[in-house]
Amino acid sequence: MNQRTAFEGFRLSTEAQIKTFCHDTVASWVELNPEASMDELLQHLAADAAAAREAHMGYTMERHSLTREEVAILGEISYRDQPTL
Repeated sequence: MNQRTAFEGFRLSTEAQIKTFCHDTVASWVELNPEASMDELLQHLAADAAAAREAHMGYTMERHSLTREEVAILGEISYRDQPTL
């Protein structure tokens, strides 16, 4: 029997929560916008993600006394560019 680390358990829990949230977000949006195109859905998700990043940036600036530029450098993340584990 493999012994899982606490970090792996946290990672799995976080991944499950994120994927469930993503599914629920898309499913709800499609229910509310049944005639919308895939492009409209992607635009909505991109705007939603940008708003979340902006809110996180503001929090990080305040919490750690950083400038917008410093936070932007720390926050340059694209999950599409990450290698598959």
